[in-house]
Amino acid sequence: PDIRDPLSNIASKEFSFETTIKGMKTTPEAFYKVGAVGAHTWMLPTGRMISPMGRLTQVVGLSLGLAISPDGRYAVCSNGGQGAQSLVAVDLANGSVVDQTEEDAVFLGVTFSHDGRKLFASGGGTGKILRYDFDSGHFSGKQTINIQGIPAGICLSNDGSTLFVVTVLTAQLHAIDAVTMIELGSVEVGPYPYSVVAHPTRDTVYVSVEGANLVSVYNVSSPASPLKMKDIEVQKNPEGLVLDRTGRYLYVANADEDSLSIIKTSSMVVEDTLDLRPSLEAAYGSAPN
Repeated sequence: PDIRDPLSNIASKEFSFETTIKGMKTTPEAFYKVGAVGAHTWMLPTGRMISPMGRLTQVVGLSLGLAISPDGRYAVCSNGGQGAQSLVAVDLANGSVVDQTEEDAVFLGVTFSHDGRKLFASGGGTGKILRYDFDSGHFSGKQTINIQGIPAGICLSNDGSTLFVVTVLTAQLHAIDAVTMIELGSVEVGPYPYSVVAHPTRDTVYVSVEGANLVSVYNVSSPASPLKMKDIEVQKNPEGLVLDRTGRYLYVANADEDSLSIIKTSSMVVEDTLDLRPSLEAAYGSAPN
C-alpha cells in the first residue's frame, strides 16, 4: 500500500480544519469513516489510510481470510462481519467473481486441499468447519463438522491427510481427518489462538497465541495427540503466520506492536524482529495481521 500523502486526493473544503467537540480540538481526519475516503483512498479501522495498488475486486462483507488455489488460477476469500457472510471465488486472470456461497458465519480460516479439489473454511460462531468440492472456481457438495469453540485459523498437514484448526475461547488445537471429516483429537493451547500453519516437510505445526504473545510449536506425528515442543516468545498479539516455501523461516505478524518476528524453525528461536511503523516516531496502528 502507498501511504504517502494519503489526503492529496481529498478536497479540503469539505472539512473544517479546526473543529471543537466538547472542548477538544480535532482535525478533519477525526471525522473520516472506515472505508472509502475519496476516489482511491481507504480508511482502516486503526486510523491509517491506504491507497491500494493493482486491480481491485469488490466483495460483500468484511474480508478476513484468503487462499490461492494450488494451480494459481483462483483466490477464495472468506467474508464475515455484521452483514451477509460468504465465501467468494475470484478468477485471478481477470478479477471477476466466479462463484459465491451464502453462510451463517465464516471467520479467517480458509485453505485448499493439496490437489485443489477441496476447499476448507472456518465457520466462525457456528462452531463448524466447512468443506466444499471446488472445480473451475465453483463450490458444490458442502459438508460440515461441529467442533467446540469458534474455529479461527486452519491448515492442512504436509501430507494433506489432516486438517488442523485452532478455536478461540475454548483455546484448543483440533485435528480432523480431511477425508472423513471426523475429529481425531484435540489439545489445549494458550489463550486466544489465532492462526495455525504446518511445516512443509516436518510433522510440525505452529500456533499463534494472541493472549500470551507466543508462538507454540507442536509435534503432530500422531495427529490425534499433538505434543508441544516449545513456546516461543514474540511481541504483542501475534496473529498471522507464514512459512517460506522451504519451511526454514516462520514470519509472525505482531498486530499490536506493529512488528514482524522472524523465527528460524530449525532452532525455534527468534532471529530478528522488524519494526513496521512508517517511522520510529510514528504512533502504533499499522496492525499487521
